[in-house]
Amino acid sequence: MGPIERDEGMDRTYIPLPGGWEVQTKGNGSTFRICGPDGVCLPIPDAPYLHYTLEIMAYQIHKATESAILEAAQKERERITGG
Repeated sequence: MGPIERDEGMDRTYIPLPGGWEVQTKGNGSTFRICGPDGVCLPIPDAPYLHYTLEIMAYQIHKATESAILEAAQKERERITGG
């Protein structure tokens, strides 16, 4: 899972999620999309409250997953170094 990316020119944010999923926010002239690990993107019709809820959910999942990865790496480092 990579970092969250922002395309200022399109006013769009790409939020990667575990398992290869990604949420692409609505930008200038584009649609809100949820993309699967196979690269297929599902456009989500205009529904501002749904877009907002899915975007917040994606940010929270990204943050929680990133925190869990960092915690696991720290534990592994401690196991290897003995401290």
